[in-house]
Amino acid sequence: MAASMVRRLWPLVAGRGLRSRRGCIRSQSPRRTFATERRDRSLLYEHAREGYSALPHLDMEPLCACPEEAARALELRKGELRPEDLPAIISTWQELRQLREQIRSLEEEKGAVAEAVRNLLVNQDGTQVHQDPQYQRLRAHGREIRKQLTVLYPKETELEEQFYLRALRLPNETHPEVPVGDESQARVLHVVGDKPAFSFRPRGHLEIAEKLDIIRQKRLSHVSGHRSYYLRGAGALLQHGLVNFTLNKLVHRGFTPMTVPDLLRGAVFATSWTTPWPSGTCQSGWFVPVPATGQRHTLGRSRGDCTGCTISPRWRCLG
Repeated sequence: MAASMVRRLWPLVAGRGLRSRRGCIRSQSPRRTFATERRDRSLLYEHAREGYSALPHLDMEPLCACPEEAARALELRKGELRPEDLPAIISTWQELRQLREQIRSLEEEKGAVAEAVRNLLVNQDGTQVHQDPQYQRLRAHGREIRKQLTVLYPKETELEEQFYLRALRLPNETHPEVPVGDESQARVLHVVGDKPAFSFRPRGHLEIAEKLDIIRQKRLSHVSGHRSYYLRGAGALLQHGLVNFTLNKLVHRGFTPMTVPDLLRGAVFATSWTTPWPSGTCQSGWFVPVPATGQRHTLGRSRGDCTGCTISPRWRCLG
């Protein structure tokens, strides 16, 4: 199957400094090797390896079914990964899946052998069972299975790390109707109501707010990034008033208000596929103005599914 993926993706990756070698894709660029990629960190993977959460589930079936679409998406998204990285990710995942199936089969066989040994110990005298040829064969077979698993477990860990360190950098899928490009390529899908007409030039909300001195947008890029702002005076009081209004509504409906630290582990960002720091840095935490107490949980429609509430400004990735 991996060879078929290579054949299907070859027209997309040919001419990118790659060449085929015995059914595999090999990069001729010393800057794009798996050895260098393994030095990259994945805080989400480390979070799972340390036992804080389960390994993330990555649905690779659609990607393997349509590798050409995935490769084009990588080309259009302009992220860290390029289309030529995709065959290696798919190949590693297929190898890891086969290895896990082999381990699962051996573990089931090991359990069956252990159960058979227990039955012999129950049904026969302890001094005689050790002379039983069937018992000796089962013990020998169990030792052989353990030897095989001892070899396979480290290999599984190695393949797992190789796979997740690369696959977790794959971007989320975009809807096929989303235009390619910046905001200038956006399309109006639907207009609600009629746009009012004025006999004078209407002022925008930013111009009005700056004239009232309730918002500041200039000279902030060194603090909060471009397209950000500060609320001042009545603007800040309005925001706090809206927050209190909303919290009061929620408390009356039975919710419990919460505040949480704004310093989160980097893995929390990775669960939403957000990387607010450059690759290769060693940050394990990040200051954010929004709590993430409900990360990776799906809430139902009924009020009983959610008992806590908190409100804060929206955060976005900078950099």
